[in-house]
Amino acid sequence: MIDQIMWYASSDEVNGLIPSTRRHSIKGLYGSEGEEIYHTAYAAIEGCKESVELLASKWGYEFGDFRRPTKIEME
Repeated sequence: MIDQIMWYASSDEVNGLIPSTRRHSIKGLYGSEGEEIYHTAYAAIEGCKESVELLASKWGYEFGDFRRPTKIEME
């Protein structure tokens, strides 16, 4: 679920689209948490440090090589 939402956010940012959860029916598919993940991921891919940290601490994900959503391995 989180991977797909992050792909949507990354794709929208790369294509220069304004963030919109309606475009991908995120609220209908994933609820309000999905919307929060989308907006956080969109801001993170744009370089907002707070969003990068929130994405990592709350959901355990980051954008890896080639802007791929990557699950953070906890040691």
